Amino acid sequence: MKKIFTMMAAFAVAVAAQAGLKFKVGGQIIENGGTGIAATITDESYPDYGIYIYKINAEAYLLTDEDELVDLKVEFLEGEESSVQVCSFGNCVPWANHTVDFYGKTVPFSAETNEYATNLEIHSEYYETGKILTNKLRLTACYTEDPEQSVSITLVMTSDPALTAIDGVEAGQSEMRFDGRNFQFRFEGNASRTIDLFNAAGQLVHSAAIDSNEGQVSLATLRPGAYLYRVRGDKKPMTGKVMVR
Repeated sequence: MKKIFTMMAAFAVAVAAQAGLKFKVGGQIIENGGTGIAATITDESYPDYGIYIYKINAEAYLLTDEDELVDLKVEFLEGEESSVQVCSFGNCVPWANHTVDFYGKTVPFSAETNEYATNLEIHSEYYETGKILTNKLRLTACYTEDPEQSVSITLVMTSDPALTAIDGVEAGQSEMRFDGRNFQFRFEGNASRTIDLFNAAGQLVHSAAIDSNEGQVSLATLRPGAYLYRVRGDKKPMTGKVMVR
């Protein structure tokens, strides 16, 4: 009986250790083995000098229940490897042999998230306007003193609107992009349009009238979370899902 109790206690400790480590992407906890999509496109171009640089920035948090020593491994899966850089614990590391390891780092308490969390930033630069770029990475973390128990997710960072926010938009005609806080839109044809945002309960929480064919709509007043959008005014309404950060 004592042996069985010891085995059960060890199992409980192992499960607790595994449950204590989590990844958060786009404000959502990603389950072990799951996939998170995160992308913010920033323009760092200098047109006067003929330099056009765009960056995909992906952010993820590694969370733990308390201040713990954690091993983190970031593994490149596929995409354009040479352009990717990983930043964590104050260090930025370009890809080397497809794997970047951070050993024995203590996850600090974050006043930003009110959790024990470390921010992971992944950057990927590209130099062509309108280029579609997607990189996939595997993030794996375990406690230094318990390497057998680990959590792992796939992180997708992309400039492909079909993977980030777009649903029901015909390629080559109208276009909408979402960077986490703002809609950028370009419509074909003149029309008065309205963008409606609905929360998870189906309640209308934001509505914006659009009089121009090209521009931007800010969602900065909305709380972080998942929303459904609908664009009215065209013959075929556009619908989709976005994650406000």
